Amino acid sequence: MSTLPSSATSALLRKAAVVLLAGGATLSLAAGPAQAASPGWETLAKPNTDGSLYDVLPVGDGSTAFGQTVWGRNSGDAEVVRYWLRQGTAWKELTYEKDRADDGIWAATSANDFWVLGKKYQQSLSVSHWNGTAWEKRNPADASVNFLGIKAVSATDVWAVGESRTDTATSVPGVVGHWDGTSWKVTKLPQASGGSTKLNSVQVNSATDIWAAGQTCTDTAGTNCRPYVVKYDGANWKEVVTPTGLTGSLTKVVARGSGDVWVVGGTTALHWNGTGWTRADITLKGVTSFADLAFYGGQLYAGLHSGTDGAFARWNGQAWEAVTGPVSYSADGVRLTTATDGSLWVAGRTMSFFGSSSPFAARLAASAAG
Repeated sequence: MSTLPSSATSALLRKAAVVLLAGGATLSLAAGPAQAASPGWETLAKPNTDGSLYDVLPVGDGSTAFGQTVWGRNSGDAEVVRYWLRQGTAWKELTYEKDRADDGIWAATSANDFWVLGKKYQQSLSVSHWNGTAWEKRNPADASVNFLGIKAVSATDVWAVGESRTDTATSVPGVVGHWDGTSWKVTKLPQASGGSTKLNSVQVNSATDIWAAGQTCTDTAGTNCRPYVVKYDGANWKEVVTPTGLTGSLTKVVARGSGDVWVVGGTTALHWNGTGWTRADITLKGVTSFADLAFYGGQLYAGLHSGTDGAFARWNGQAWEAVTGPVSYSADGVRLTTATDGSLWVAGRTMSFFGSSSPFAARLAASAAG
C-alpha cells in the first residue's frame, strides 16, 4: 500500500518546492545519471539585491515574468520577502506589504494581472493582486475560506481551491473559488459531518473541464485521509474516485485534456485516460516524493524531492527514468512548467554534502519533439 503525504506534509512540500517558470535555451533533456549536468540550460539571473531568487513565474512565452527573492530563509533570521517584475532582462521591484508570510502560491496572465496567496502573520488568508500599478486586496467575503491552489486563465477567469475552516467547525468542506473580474464566487463541496476535505491543486482545461486534487478525511484533524479528485463539467463538481488502498493527499494535478490527466502525491502517481485510473508510482533511488509535473516535448516530466540523488524524472510510457538537469550535483524540491512557446523552466535548491542548500533557476528551449 502506498502512502501519500498528510495535510501538514503537503504544506511543507509546497514550501520546499521552490520555483516555476518557462522560456528558451537550446538542448533537450536526456536520460542519464541525475548528477550529470546538461550543458544547454540557461541560468536565470536574480535581481541585483540581497536575498536569493526562490520563485519565478513566467507569463506567456516568458518575456514577462514575476520573481520572489527571500533573505533569511534557512538562516534562522526573520524572512524578508520581495516581489519583482521582469520584462526582457530587467527587474523592477513591486513594493509589497511587510510582515507577511508567503505560501509560495501564485498565478499570472499578464504584467498587470498577478495573484499571490498567503497567510498574514500565519493566520487568516491574504489574497493580493498586482494590477500593473499597485497591490490590491481581493479576499473572498467568507473569512473561513483558505485557498491553497490557484490557476489564472484571464483577468476575468481565475480559479482557486482549498478548504473552509473555522475554530469551532464540526466539518471542514473543500472549496472552489472563481473570480469573474469583480468578485469571488465560492462553492463549498458536500462534506459528511465530522469529516474534512482539502483541495491543493487545480487544472483548467476549458470552462467545462476543470480538475482539482487533494484529500478527503473522516476527521477534521486531517489524520485519516484518502486521495480525492473532483471534476467540473460546467455545471457541477463530481468526484472521480481514485483506486482503493491509498491514504493521504494528492499535491498536484496536470492535464492535456479530459483523457490525459495526472495526479501525484508522495511517490504515488495516477493517470486518468478518460475511463479509468492507472497507477504509475515512482521508485527511483532516493526519491521521497513528487514536487511538480509539467509536459515538455510531448512527454511528462517531474520535479522531485530527493534525499540522495538528482531531482528530475521523465515518464517513458512504462516507468519513470532519471534525466539530467541544469545542475551537476544533487538537487531537491524541483518545480517546473512549460511556457506557451513550449520551453521548460525549472528551479529548486541544490543540496551540499554538509546539508546546506542554495536555490537555482534555469530554462531550456522548446523541444523539436513537442
